[in-house]
Amino acid sequence: MLFERTPPELCTTGSFAAFLDTPQFLSSTLHIITLTGLPIHVFGAMCIVFRTPPQMANMKWVMLNLHIWSVALDVTFGFLVVPFTYEPVLAGYPLGVLAEFGVDMKYQYYLCVVLVAGVLVSVAVLFETRFFVLYARDSFWRHLRCPWLIINYLIAFTFMLPTYFMIPEQVSGKRYQFGRYPCMPDEVYDEKVFLLSTWSSAVGYNSNLNTAGEQALVFMILIYWNMRKSMSRIKLSKKTLEMQRSVLRALILQVTIPLVIVLGPLIYNTLATLNSYYNQGANNLSVSVMATHGIVSSLAMIYLHKSVRQSAFAQPTVSVSVASVSIIQIFENRLLVLQHEDPWWRRFRVPWFLFNYLVALLIFLPSYLLIPDQSEAKSDILGMLPRTPDYLDIDRIFVVSAGHQYLLWPGFLGFCLYTGQIGTCACLIEKCLSENYGRKMSLNTLKLHRKFQKALVIPLIIVCLPVLYLGFSGLFRFHYQFLNNISI
Repeated sequence: MLFERTPPELCTTGSFAAFLDTPQFLSSTLHIITLTGLPIHVFGAMCIVFRTPPQMANMKWVMLNLHIWSVALDVTFGFLVVPFTYEPVLAGYPLGVLAEFGVDMKYQYYLCVVLVAGVLVSVAVLFETRFFVLYARDSFWRHLRCPWLIINYLIAFTFMLPTYFMIPEQVSGKRYQFGRYPCMPDEVYDEKVFLLSTWSSAVGYNSNLNTAGEQALVFMILIYWNMRKSMSRIKLSKKTLEMQRSVLRALILQVTIPLVIVLGPLIYNTLATLNSYYNQGANNLSVSVMATHGIVSSLAMIYLHKSVRQSAFAQPTVSVSVASVSIIQIFENRLLVLQHEDPWWRRFRVPWFLFNYLVALLIFLPSYLLIPDQSEAKSDILGMLPRTPDYLDIDRIFVVSAGHQYLLWPGFLGFCLYTGQIGTCACLIEKCLSENYGRKMSLNTLKLHRKFQKALVIPLIIVCLPVLYLGFSGLFRFHYQFLNNISI
């Protein structure tokens, strides 16, 4: 034998929940994460481009550069590639859009590697720029910046070429590598599965060629050391030093928080490789957690940089301008305008907006994951109808749920949540109008506000009535196609 077989006790055939092992779970989870992250990424980019204050102008474009690389990695990982991996073996197959278009798996692998390296280099550039702006404008380093930048991005694009050129012959490589793991599923020998390397350590050694992470750490230390030196020589005021420390602290946390999120999966992957441990559900969860890097990075950037955050949310219309226009936000915005002297709500606007958006995206996730077998579901659903219309094409029907409860309960909870918020905002608006009348508001102004308030009720009714009809028709199994069409 050329290799030792892994003891079965170190390799499990399934996770604690069977659906975690499936490609469908991984694909659905990564798509949801990507779709959830897109508006956050767009909002983050708008904050950087349009709301970065003048005192941080030198950092605007390097922050945007890091943001773009992170978003590109997020979209590639969660939508274009979607890697279904077989840790502890460096093998897997893609579930994303690029696979549907027939893009070779080795090119997809290389794209992911380049994007990861690009994010690391962008982090190093972020701290290098901060160091240069504060302490190295007149030093010899200004002559070395461009060569340093070019070399680092060249390394990012080429450091994995040795592994790329040494991709093994797939049939013999799989026979050798997968033979060491007796609990691997039979599908690993399929043509769709791509084996990157039979020597995991070589890929690790190859990764050491990219030293962008270490360089970022060096620039952090240089910035901190120069701050201490400036304090001892009293070159800067305490206020200036505190501002510089605040920016440095925000930059470090902006990079560290996403890194901590990714650290868990990285530790698991390392231990799984070292101990030859295979668990497909754990692999899928590991990939899913790593896919949240982009969202966490964008949220950290928005929240941690106080000047960016305050500039972005200083005006009451910012939330409406950067988010999709919704009835709840219109009411909330009117309330904020009327309470402009009481800023307590401003601190809760962003978490409130993100919470509502996430609920809207995820509230029907159970019904999505429980979509039934179509042939059985169609016969059950059509049996409930009093008669089948002649124009109905059975083959084109798609049954979302076999049980109404999977749609009605989430819909009912969402309806109560959002109408409750609208009603609360409407009551608070009326309270503000009553309190301000006579003190800060004339009768004509009050009438204009109330006319606008009544105008807001119209789109609310237009949305609520069809929703209520569809909910009651599902609850009482009432079918009338004319009303269905009118509602939609």
